[in-house]
Amino acid sequence: MKDRLYRIWGNMKQRCYNPNNTVYDRYGKRGIQICDEWRTSFKSFAEWANANGYTDEMTIDRIDNDGNYCPENCRLASRKEQANNRSDNNLITYNSKTQTVMQWAEELGIDHRTLWARLQKWPAERALSEKTHSEFGSNSLTFNGETHSIWEWSRITGIKPTTISARIHRGWTVEQAITTPAGGCPYGQ
Repeated sequence: MKDRLYRIWGNMKQRCYNPNNTVYDRYGKRGIQICDEWRTSFKSFAEWANANGYTDEMTIDRIDNDGNYCPENCRLASRKEQANNRSDNNLITYNSKTQTVMQWAEELGIDHRTLWARLQKWPAERALSEKTHSEFGSNSLTFNGETHSIWEWSRITGIKPTTISARIHRGWTVEQAITTPAGGCPYGQ
């Protein structure tokens, strides 16, 4: 654990202070610095990281992408969280809510590539509200006396509509397709 944390600390310094670093333009050249406490002491940085629950699955993330590396502006985040906080993300606002394309895709149960393609040709409102082919009534599924589109079953079960649709196409029963947790096997194997 200490070795990886030491590399994180060293890489942070390289991004901010080494003009030959490949990403220096996005950090040091933009004026991003490291507080004196961390810049001069790995021990101080490591103490902060450990006090904030550091594990080897985490990365250091600046809350304000224009702010410095310091305890007040940093957090430990998963790679997914950090990816959603990148300064070059495309943010989409719809119904007064702003999220990245990946966050919208996840929330809506749409493959992110499908959503990205929609956004290239349609206004955000249409891209985020247009039903996919699998959402129309011809793909309705009935289970326990309830009939819903694959899209509606997705919202009810939390299983992505593409997963439900793929399961049906592979020959799963409706019950198996909408009751088996994501990544699960319908036969309990």
